[in-house]
Amino acid sequence: MISIRIRLMPALLAITALTMAAPPSFAFFFTKRPESLTALSKMSESQLDSIYRAGDVKGPIPHGDTNGYPILVTNDRGIESVVNGPVNDFVNQLWKGKIFTIESKGDKGTLVNKILFLKNTKADIFKAPSEFDGKPAIQLNYRHSEMAWARDIVDEIRKVKIQKPDGSFYPDLYLGRASLNGKFVCYFALQFPEQK
Repeated sequence: MISIRIRLMPALLAITALTMAAPPSFAFFFTKRPESLTALSKMSESQLDSIYRAGDVKGPIPHGDTNGYPILVTNDRGIESVVNGPVNDFVNQLWKGKIFTIESKGDKGTLVNKILFLKNTKADIFKAPSEFDGKPAIQLNYRHSEMAWARDIVDEIRKVKIQKPDGSFYPDLYLGRASLNGKFVCYFALQFPEQK
């Protein structure tokens, strides 16, 4: 059974409205999904739950311009269907990821989201207990966002291990959980640049 997170619709409508202010272009519809994010997009919600539980936030908070991928629709059988792949890919053409700016101590910072050609919807970044399982996570809190519609959104991320076909692991890959008014909405993935 395919699960579609209807609760995300207000945010999606807001994102769509923002895109109307962007310069016209059709090139973004042909963005290729990175291999590391493809692996996560084929998983079921229960598989993603297990991977997220096993993730960690050791060391400083990562920084840089990420490549993001929303996992709005999952398939309980853990395979990419004719619905969930295209839906996730379409949303990915609107939301491209996040840009993290971290303070020198590495324990807090801010971010902006990449929505088409725009960089906005700010959030505060810090480590806090996860709303999912109470273990440490990196929280992305939008309560001070310049976008009123986003202020009830709280994301959290953890670094996860996803194996490549050759047996090695994708570096600097993070899995995130998005919540709206305290209710889980969907998973998303962030591929960070190599951390120095």
